[in-house]
Amino acid sequence: MGTVYYVRITAHNSGGYGDSSVGLPAKPMTSPDPPHSPTLSTLPVTSYDSDEVGTSLVVDWDSPKIDTEHGRPDQVGDGGDLISSYLIEWSKVSWDSYDPTVWELAVRDSTLTNTNVEGSFRLSLDTSSLPVDGAADTGMHVSANIPVSVSALELETLLENMPNIGNV
Repeated sequence: MGTVYYVRITAHNSGGYGDSSVGLPAKPMTSPDPPHSPTLSTLPVTSYDSDEVGTSLVVDWDSPKIDTEHGRPDQVGDGGDLISSYLIEWSKVSWDSYDPTVWELAVRDSTLTNTNVEGSFRLSLDTSSLPVDGAADTGMHVSANIPVSVSALELETLLENMPNIGNV
């Protein structure tokens, strides 16, 4: 996985082979393995004010990679392409009985300068448990990629393009 292959097609009949089609690049990929060795800790009291320390956690992990020499269970590592983002979720209840909650996030880069924050995220809406007449299109729906630098107008447009979301 992750190797670029070039494919072209040539037709053959009793007169021989014709000209080849234009070559097309393809890069087989799959979803990556889960991050390895996640840890959760609190902020150091000496480096932050008490409001941040009391309401913040530090999540750390190793990127997926194939490394069987060190006992890692990874099967496909990054899946054949660079990891572009991570989804971090939290809940006060077990994931088996998870009920999504809306939270406001403050995102900072590791240097705390807010200069390297980039990427995108997606929002999901599950209407599969709604009565058929309660939603126009029941099921699990996921938004397009939403850049972290999205404007309010762009976010409104992206959300309104999802099934079962009216005016935002």
